[in-house]
Amino acid sequence: MGLPNDSEKRSERKKKQRDAILVSSAGSIFVGAVVFGWLVGSWFDKKFNLDGIGVAAGILIGFAAGAYEVIRTLSKLGKDG
Repeated sequence: MGLPNDSEKRSERKKKQRDAILVSSAGSIFVGAVVFGWLVGSWFDKKFNLDGIGVAAGILIGFAAGAYEVIRTLSKLGKDG
């Protein structure tokens, strides 16, 4: 077992950079899903006169979708490829 060569160092650095990008994007993914749900729910409220039920449902669905996507994204941490 010798010292790591340049290609191993580069490969490890790329993995760390990829993991950092995944972590930093998780918040944006979640917020984007909730905002999108709010916008769609707001549109449904106006279109069908639902008095806020559409917004509430949209936010809940956006929250669930965002949480799912964040978990799916963060599960890729440390994996190759």
